[in-house]
Amino acid sequence: MVTALHVVAGCARITVYWEKHSGVTQRAQIVRVLNGIDLALLEATGAPGKPLAADARRPRVDAQLEVLGYYLAVPTMDKKPLRVTFGSSRLRDMLPTHVRRELQQSGAIDLDMEIVRLDGHLLPGLSGAPIFDVSGKVVAIGSGGLKSGAASVSWAVPALHLEALLRSQERLGNGQGSSNLFSAPLPDDGPGCGRGQHEPSAAEQLIICGGARFIYTGVRSFEELTYGHEDLASIEYLTNESELPIEQVMAFKYHTFQPVDGGAAVAIPDWSTVEYSGGVTCQAMGLGGRITVDFSGFAINSIQQAQAASVQFENEYSQRSGRAWQPYQPYSYVGPVQRADGMIVNRKTYAAIQADGLASLAAVAHVSHWPPQAHIGNITGIIGTFWNFNLETFTYCEEQRYDPRCAPYLEEEKAAVQMILGVFLSTAPLY
Repeated sequence: MVTALHVVAGCARITVYWEKHSGVTQRAQIVRVLNGIDLALLEATGAPGKPLAADARRPRVDAQLEVLGYYLAVPTMDKKPLRVTFGSSRLRDMLPTHVRRELQQSGAIDLDMEIVRLDGHLLPGLSGAPIFDVSGKVVAIGSGGLKSGAASVSWAVPALHLEALLRSQERLGNGQGSSNLFSAPLPDDGPGCGRGQHEPSAAEQLIICGGARFIYTGVRSFEELTYGHEDLASIEYLTNESELPIEQVMAFKYHTFQPVDGGAAVAIPDWSTVEYSGGVTCQAMGLGGRITVDFSGFAINSIQQAQAASVQFENEYSQRSGRAWQPYQPYSYVGPVQRADGMIVNRKTYAAIQADGLASLAAVAHVSHWPPQAHIGNITGIIGTFWNFNLETFTYCEEQRYDPRCAPYLEEEKAAVQMILGVFLSTAPLY
């Protein structure tokens, strides 16, 4: 069985991994290609695998699929559940404008190619991996996914193109690739091989947060995080309330983390770092500990379990914080908001004022992702907190922004705004 293959033009070597745990590899060569469809046929001698049965019929919307391969540079195969989502079957129709423009300029892939839209994102390493239906037949081949917005969007090539690949007389193209397409990790590539396509730091860093594994998906801009958000009116309201110049807000950048098994992406300010992981929660910290972002994920099998997990996450955080939190009404949802793609989100803010006049503000997001007809979902909880600021001083400085003494407080306020926007921009895929 051949899995986790990615062919990069100009590379000197292609490595094929065989079987699940044997670690046996073979050298291979390209014998046929479909350049615009991003498919290649490899020939390897001494292959011990058996051919897989394919089904050229297009999988129906909501069909349950599984992809099998080597993702995130792990040494053994694993499988991930997927679901076919509703929408146009043309690649260009699911791409943000700036990504579509870059791919068109690079010539890496035909934007009018027919694709299978997927929920339950493909991960780096699953390019070329077989995607099976419930009968065990190959119905698609892993192709690519966007890094825009941290919320994963991915697609596959329908198996109906395999016959055309077998007959193809095309030559291997010279497409330059794109930073917006993920690719399989190839640790043994020579110098310059796959340049601009594989980002090891984004593809190989895993952290454990509660009951979920999160993958680091790189740095994203504020604008990128708005793609796929279900409530941009609230983000605009928060931005206006901050009274920051729009150019400052647009300059915000975030480290992003995505659950391996799908669900809500987490965005933390680019000047913060994850200091603690592997326990009940992961925690990012910045501004000398004045700003923290705690996040965790859990698998759920009912909406009631999602509610219980979110309450437990908040209660445990409240106990650890040692604060008496009170709801802060200017930005809190009345109740959970549900989308057609199975995402349920609830966002709220809390404030705590101590006897010494110091205040803390917490931004909370609970995002559960329950794809239609799926048997299991997941929930991600995120709490970002701005700790121990002098409320009287900040109130004065908001009114007297040109007072030189207010400069450090305004910088802290800007950092807090960036953190809060990141928490509320943490979302799940929108299709």
